Amino acid sequence: MRSIGLPRFLARLPVGCLCWYYCKLLDEKIVRIGRIGEKIRRWRGALQEMGREGPARTELIDMDKGLHADLESTRKVLWELREVCLDVARMFERLGVSSAGLLRRQHIFLRVLEESYASAGMMQELLAMHDKVAIALLQQQRPPPQAQPQPQGV
Repeated sequence: MRSIGLPRFLARLPVGCLCWYYCKLLDEKIVRIGRIGEKIRRWRGALQEMGREGPARTELIDMDKGLHADLESTRKVLWELREVCLDVARMFERLGVSSAGLLRRQHIFLRVLEESYASAGMMQELLAMHDKVAIALLQQQRPPPQAQPQPQGV
């Protein structure tokens, strides 16, 4: 736009507006991803509590691995969002946009994504460990099989 004779300020205005909009979008995403991470941390805490004592130790066995798959799907989406954020950061860098607010938001967003990603991974590991322990406890509680009487020879 500078090449068609617009003053520098006007030529940079569309990129500045795009940067401002992206900052607002990041603010919203930081809150949403933070909520997801918090939910995962609460679920992890509840699962840890279940594994400590009593009958709850043998509850919530992820037999079909559906919860594990959901967590893996969440982790995949979080990692893809991370890649998108890095791509957008490179785009703004190539355009010559230098904004402390944008950099701060990008760093916060990446941190929140990475924390949530790691938390979901820990939840997967905890879930697998809980399942293994719960199945072992259930097997211990199962009565031994009754011996079948042997038929007497005729």
